[in-house]
Amino acid sequence: NNNNNNNKEDDSSSMQMFPRRIFGDDKRDPISRETFKEQRIVDASCGNAHAVVIDSKGRCWSFGLNGTGQLGFQIDAISRVKFPRVVVGIEGYCLSASCSDETTLVLVRKNNNTKAIVRFGSGDCKPKQIRCSSRSAIVSMSCGNTISAFVCENGDLYRFHSKKLDDCEAQRVDEFNSVPFVSCTMTNSRGCVLARNGDCYEFEVNERSGECSVFSRVVGVKRATSISISDKHALSISNWTEPNSNWPESKIIREKARKEEEEEEE
Repeated sequence: NNNNNNNKEDDSSSMQMFPRRIFGDDKRDPISRETFKEQRIVDASCGNAHAVVIDSKGRCWSFGLNGTGQLGFQIDAISRVKFPRVVVGIEGYCLSASCSDETTLVLVRKNNNTKAIVRFGSGDCKPKQIRCSSRSAIVSMSCGNTISAFVCENGDLYRFHSKKLDDCEAQRVDEFNSVPFVSCTMTNSRGCVLARNGDCYEFEVNERSGECSVFSRVVGVKRATSISISDKHALSISNWTEPNSNWPESKIIREKARKEEEEEEE
């Protein structure tokens, strides 16, 4: 009984109950020759057991478990990285990152000033670029366990398989040709996209086959400016603070103000 109680105490003490700043160690990274605490971080993403951050110099740092190469390091050589290290092999200036349980996506700006997505993990630690037929710049991306997605500046939505290493080409979703999108977010079993008019659309993902269901509009969500989802819940930020000048309430307020001005003049 004493041993069991001691184990429980050890487990509880190892849990992190409050936010803690990540400084890294005092050793200089072998690639950047700098310490992590010297960096200014501009973006971060985490999976279940690993995390990836982007610094202001366009470099990608990763730490955590590396069981499937999701840190960008050789799997059999490095199984766990305690402190952030720079990922090598990413061609371009890193802009942002998105992680799932076993896969990492990094959005980069190439030398020709175009944007591209590189993927590593799910059994392959080498960063590989996702092919895309669109020439429009990528503005939003999200890594799901089975299916990942990204949105281009022209409003097009693309999806690709997160774990199929031989499939590095994204497919355009033609289901809503007339609806331009601005952002997307993926989870293990579903995805959600935000349209320019503030409407939200969601679809289910079969985790085994990777097949996606037909899009359905999320009822009750209007004028959304941002959305975040998990497998079971969703949150959206909607802009209800600026009344439309054509609303009846606005006309009443204006009419009341006009009458008050006339009474003051009299």
